[in-house]
Amino acid sequence: PSLNTFIAVVYRPPNSSASIFKTLLDLLQSKLEDHTKDSRSPDIYILGDFNLPSIDWELCRVNPGSTCINPESTAHLLDFMDRNFLTQVVNKPTREDNTLDLIFTNKPQDVLNVTVED
Repeated sequence: PSLNTFIAVVYRPPNSSASIFKTLLDLLQSKLEDHTKDSRSPDIYILGDFNLPSIDWELCRVNPGSTCINPESTAHLLDFMDRNFLTQVVNKPTREDNTLDLIFTNKPQDVLNVTVED
């Protein structure tokens, strides 16, 4: 059998607009849909520096009491995750107290070891 894997690397600059980020997520969505034309869902791995510090990844929501600097971008990303049944698997801060460098997958059981180093 052939592999059906989708891998993407993303860098979202800290001050990028929500509309530009939404365009990027729409492009990723389009590419994902291209991979499902044979009716097999691909194994999805999307990783990178998303620069969205106010998300509680354990609960997949904005941290209560935090000032969400990019509420629209945060909402777009959480919607994209829901639409594609993705889990974010980095569970430690990657920069100061923030988890900005992320790995999204629909196969979290296949991500065996995530390490954050200085």
